[in-house]
Amino acid sequence: DAVVLLHGDGQYAPEMLLDMIKPLADGQSDVVFGSRMLRRNDALKGGMPYYKFVANICLTTLQNRLLGKRLSEFHTGYRAYSTAALRRVPFRYNSDWFDFDTDIIIQMVDKDARIAEIAIPTHYGDEICHVHNVRYGLAILKACLQSRLQKVGIFYHRKFDYEHVASFSDKSAFTSSHTFAVENTAVKETTLVIGTGSAHVAHHLHNKGCVVHGAGLVPPKNTTDFSTFITTNLNNGLAEIPALPYQSILLLDILEHLHNPEQFMEELFDRVKGTNTRIILTTPNIAFIIMRLMLLFGRFEYGKRGILDKTHTRLFTFPSLKRLCEQSHFVIEHVEGIPAPFPLALKNEGLGRFMLKINRLLIRLNKGMFSFQIGVVLTPKQDFENLLARTLDSQKNNKN
Repeated sequence: DAVVLLHGDGQYAPEMLLDMIKPLADGQSDVVFGSRMLRRNDALKGGMPYYKFVANICLTTLQNRLLGKRLSEFHTGYRAYSTAALRRVPFRYNSDWFDFDTDIIIQMVDKDARIAEIAIPTHYGDEICHVHNVRYGLAILKACLQSRLQKVGIFYHRKFDYEHVASFSDKSAFTSSHTFAVENTAVKETTLVIGTGSAHVAHHLHNKGCVVHGAGLVPPKNTTDFSTFITTNLNNGLAEIPALPYQSILLLDILEHLHNPEQFMEELFDRVKGTNTRIILTTPNIAFIIMRLMLLFGRFEYGKRGILDKTHTRLFTFPSLKRLCEQSHFVIEHVEGIPAPFPLALKNEGLGRFMLKINRLLIRLNKGMFSFQIGVVLTPKQDFENLLARTLDSQKNNKN
């Protein structure tokens, strides 16, 4: 029913075992930490060296900020886990060094495990510590940061991968691809939103009075904001999507999933040519600074989400996306760099918004290097057939 970790250096009281597992047995918690720092003076009275006392507080403060928690300490050697909680996390992929315990905490936090702390006594004697303190501190901060970066798709490790099916989050509360799409869609438009993760955007468009139609490989769980939703594989083209008089078509993170984006954009142009339909398109920027640094150090790792999502087949930069759109007979009306979704990755709202603000400032300096995503608004170019038809109509009207 429970697994208890007890460091064998004599610093922790084995007689506290029943107190450690009681919250698990009562069903009140999934994880219990025996904390030396709930009553900080007790740790010093127990002989904890002052430098370790200060280091514990500093590291714990940083970890709490990164993980959005309020634990009194992350470094206790006395922990109890319910086996049900352990089954929910991929701990087999964790570090083989002392930061294994930090990996476990991150996994429990990410899985919303109920974590309790109880105050425990501690005793420091003449035991020998085999932990290199600086290396340990750097390792645990690295793990916390990596877990947050994985949430935005900048890093990937299987120990922080818990989902069998990718989930989609609402990003309308901060500058993102969602806000870009909603802001560039006028009130009460007839709109086609293409993509499985379109439900959040559809909801905000519905609130703007838009008539929202949807299309994608898998219908979202909630389709109440859609007038219609067509299940279709876009690699097979647009044939299954009704040719209604849409005023805007949203392609949110679609192109990178297609086997042949050029053919898809050509077909889209044939569908909207001669109209004033606007195409609102977003796609990841493979030239993002993190991707450049990864390549510099010889790393190019696909993951569960983000720029190097495992399901992506084509990737673009600002120039290559511009070339694709123009060669597909579209006019680029507006281009925008979109920052990384830090508020989703960093559970600390203040830190997330601070990082978002920094990212937006950097985009002003160099859009191609610091944009996490690319956003463009397109209109169909007037081709020969349409110009000729308009000329003939104009001449006919003049005669009348």
